[in-house]
Amino acid sequence: MDNLLEVLRGTAYLLIYLLHTAMFIRAILSWFPIAEGKFSEFLYALTEPVIYPVRALFEKLNIGTSLPIDIPFFVTFLLLSFISMLL
Repeated sequence: MDNLLEVLRGTAYLLIYLLHTAMFIRAILSWFPIAEGKFSEFLYALTEPVIYPVRALFEKLNIGTSLPIDIPFFVTFLLLSFISMLL
C-alpha cells in the first residue's frame, strides 16, 4: 500500500512539474507575439483548463479584470506550487 501511495505522489508531483514548466514557457512566449504558432496553441490547450476555474472565479468576483497582468495565471501557478509542496 505504501508503494502505491508513493507512485501516486510521484505521479502527481510529475504532472504538477510538467504544468509548471508549460505555464512558464507559455508566459515567456507571451512576451513575443511573433512566437504564436502550433506550439503556443498546444501550451494554451494544455494549461488553460487548469487556469480556467481560477479565471472564472476572478471574473465572477470582478477581481483584476482591468489589470494588464493575467492575475489568475499567477494565482494558478502559486496554487500549483503550494500543492506540490504538500506532496
